Amino acid sequence: MSSGRGFLPGFVLLILPVVAIAAAIWVGSDTIERGLQLNAANTTSAWAKYMTASIADLEEIAAGAEPSPETLATLNKIRESAEVFRVKLFGPNGNLRMILDDHELSDVDKASLAQHNPEAAVAAAGGAMQIEVAHGTPPERPAYYSEAYVPLRKDGKTIAIAEIYVDQTDEFEAIQATVARSAILLSIIILIASGVPVFGFVQRYNAKRRADARAAYAAEHDGLTGLLNRSGFIARKRGLLAKAKPVVVVSLGIDRFGAVNTAFGPERSDYILLEAAERLKSLAEPEAIVGRVSGTEFAFAMNVNDLKDGARLAERALKLIRRGFVADGHVINLTASAGLTLAEKGEHPGSPLSRANVAMCRSRAKGGDRLTIFDRRMGAELEAGRDLETVLRAAVEHERFELYYQPIFTAKDRSLTGFEALLRMPNGEGGFVSPARFIPLAEQLGLIHRIGRLALNRACEAAKTWPGGYKVAVNLSPVQFDSRNIVEIVRQALAKSELPHERLELEITEGVLLIDSLDAVQQLSQLRELGVKLALDDFGTGFSSLAYLWKLPVDKVKIDQSFLRAMESQDDGAAAIIRSIVVLGHSLGLAVTAEGVETSEQLDFLEEIGCDFLQGYHLGRPASAEAAASLARKAAEERDGQNAARAREHGAVAS
Repeated sequence: MSSGRGFLPGFVLLILPVVAIAAAIWVGSDTIERGLQLNAANTTSAWAKYMTASIADLEEIAAGAEPSPETLATLNKIRESAEVFRVKLFGPNGNLRMILDDHELSDVDKASLAQHNPEAAVAAAGGAMQIEVAHGTPPERPAYYSEAYVPLRKDGKTIAIAEIYVDQTDEFEAIQATVARSAILLSIIILIASGVPVFGFVQRYNAKRRADARAAYAAEHDGLTGLLNRSGFIARKRGLLAKAKPVVVVSLGIDRFGAVNTAFGPERSDYILLEAAERLKSLAEPEAIVGRVSGTEFAFAMNVNDLKDGARLAERALKLIRRGFVADGHVINLTASAGLTLAEKGEHPGSPLSRANVAMCRSRAKGGDRLTIFDRRMGAELEAGRDLETVLRAAVEHERFELYYQPIFTAKDRSLTGFEALLRMPNGEGGFVSPARFIPLAEQLGLIHRIGRLALNRACEAAKTWPGGYKVAVNLSPVQFDSRNIVEIVRQALAKSELPHERLELEITEGVLLIDSLDAVQQLSQLRELGVKLALDDFGTGFSSLAYLWKLPVDKVKIDQSFLRAMESQDDGAAAIIRSIVVLGHSLGLAVTAEGVETSEQLDFLEEIGCDFLQGYHLGRPASAEAAASLARKAAEERDGQNAARAREHGAVAS
């Protein structure tokens, strides 16, 4: 292939990541502002600690005394080095006591914090910091600066309140430069790692368009069909319920689709699902909502005049499925089962879909290719769906959860470094309920706090018994950060178990930033101050990962196992992304762990690209606490034996 023909795909590979990341920067002004807030928080927190610890006459100044010359000289020197251009000191009652300023005082300066900034006064009274980012006009004020109101506390009480103005111009420029450098680095890495001919690039691009859309809309959309997924469908239905007309909800499942998948393969099966989705979309009115709520089940909802209108709509949907499908010259005849219900005002938006699904299952039980309208006699079947909540509440009440431990190894020499604690909930029948089912429910019901504390305590107690200093990794739910006591919970677990702090690793996802990114990062920073390690789990699956990675106080990133699975299907793009994540992590000083290692080929690839740690079924499956302790003892004995042998060999050589 000539260089001219090869230029186009190479140029596309280069420009697409740059354009995508540049767009993220363009729309990310809020991210930059939060970055400025975080920087101001760090600067002002350091200032507050310094002022509280180093200024001997701080309480006297706060009470109205004049600051000593030594105090003024020290504060001015530190202020200049920290790009702080103004400091105000208020007494604990909010009265202004002292001003250090690079500029003239303005007429708007007030003698009382309550007059100057009532919200800051309220926050300071509660012991909380408040930060505001502002734009200034040089030379009167810097182009970007922040005002931080920081309570200065000593012996558990507020002795003064500092208002600190920080010049953020350099930090603003640094944020832009860092993100730009990361974007350029990532684009170059993808370009080098891909190395694919033009035809292969175009084919992958066309095949991945729906996957790219799924990545951008994964929260509410189905990746294959582009329809709403279950959660998105329920969320959008709220708008229909707000209208005066009744809302009909129809659940429609394709009958015996498993046989089609077995006979014709997944590609033709996916085509049929896509075609079915298109037919249902053509049936619905513009204001209707259509979703794919599970593998072969669809749902649609719209405002109707009455139940008969809804039934006619459902019958038309069944006829659309009966028309048959053509895939690669094969005519495939299918039927569907449908269930229908009317939504009721004031009920939970997910309840009508549950009722329609029960009615659909009743149609399927009668042979399919029919419509069933939900009636109250089917309510018992709905109760079965609520059994999980009953089992979950009982498990929490009686602490019936178990922890299994999956070993983690170094990629370089396959030596054991620790275990990840995995939560299991017995189902009462000798098996376990999948965490993917009970964790979201626990978060929704507010039970995740008790479950998380229990898991953390047990994991620390188990790790304390392991020889050799092996670490334990524990997953934290984003919901655990909203109560703002996670730092104290971790501190108590470490104190109770007497586990050395450096042997605990906490795994988070970027979902913690959806609660309150500034507050979450502050809590994470406090956790690091305890001496525990932090890892960002499922890296690469969220749109904001790159934007936040460089700012999050983490020590490690964990590559989501979906990339390794995609690589097994000969997806060169997945391999390029894995390689990029490793290089990007190392460039930021972070260790990198790959999850889901299941083959020796994956193992060799990860070792070749410099991945630091590995875990997966190929290396070790999750095991009980007793089995994990046994593995730790065995690994420690082998390591001690190898060290002793090396010591003897070194002694023999030296003699």
